[in-house]
Amino acid sequence: MWQDGHQRKLSSNTTAILTPDQLFKVTSEIRVSSSDKNNYTCIFANDVCSATFHIPDEIPVPRVKNDALIIVLSIGVIMVVIIVVMLMYRQQKGSRTKSTRNLLVNSQRSVPAAACCMEEHLGAFLKAHYSDSSLSTEVRRHCDAFCVEELPHKLQNNKDQPVNLQALLPEAGETLFLEGPSGSGKTTVAHILVSSWTEMHTHALSNLLDLSTLRLLLYVDCSKVKDGLFPEILIQLSLTEQISGDELRAILTRSSEALLLLDGYREGKHFFDKSLRKFLMEKRGCRVLVMACPGHCPTLKDTVGTEGVLQLQTQSMT
Repeated sequence: MWQDGHQRKLSSNTTAILTPDQLFKVTSEIRVSSSDKNNYTCIFANDVCSATFHIPDEIPVPRVKNDALIIVLSIGVIMVVIIVVMLMYRQQKGSRTKSTRNLLVNSQRSVPAAACCMEEHLGAFLKAHYSDSSLSTEVRRHCDAFCVEELPHKLQNNKDQPVNLQALLPEAGETLFLEGPSGSGKTTVAHILVSSWTEMHTHALSNLLDLSTLRLLLYVDCSKVKDGLFPEILIQLSLTEQISGDELRAILTRSSEALLLLDGYREGKHFFDKSLRKFLMEKRGCRVLVMACPGHCPTLKDTVGTEGVLQLQTQSMT
């Protein structure tokens, strides 16, 4: 017998089958609407036993649907995890890329900044060095007179055409030769360049020669050299405690605001010649002015070319 939660009796379809074990298998069915929430009780064995069902709470869900639901949910969870991981990876990659880019930019900025600071330090040191070893009043007077009265008439290009004093300053990356016989005034020109750079706008000849584009001017007396180029620069200019040879090479190779002034150069000193040629082939920005007598540096001129040649003539000397 069936009855609902309101104690109303319900009609049922009941069958009884005898099993091989001499037991009775009793099946009792009722049909109710799954949309009606109610409980239904089956009473049997002379009202001694009963079983109650709650509809629709106890309607069994087919296992296939449960498995499909589990699979769909699992796939969904996996997709969400993958998306989250990808987003985190991209964000971290972007951060690393930005950090790397910033590091590279900062690194690129720091190198020129450090080099500029070193150039300024060296420039100040060199000016102090040249000032301490400044020319005597008499020699200074001779240099000024030579620059004003003689040099404009003696200084010519390789086509025998007169040029002004500013032509003594090589272009960035250029190697320029100033040739003239012994006694023509090459060393005097070197002294004029050094003193003009050291004193800048206070120099008496600042209106004739502008060296303001130079941070560094390194004067080397080639008649005294015994070693390679950079050891000689460090020794002659007292720079051994200021900078290493490799650091100086790096600055001069790169900088277009440096002038290397080689006075009285003559080939024949193996270590110096070899290191000088090597530097001239490697340099990019440094300006170089080589002062020599005609015929004293044929190998060097073949190495760097002879387009940039100035001459000091002697016929106008007094």
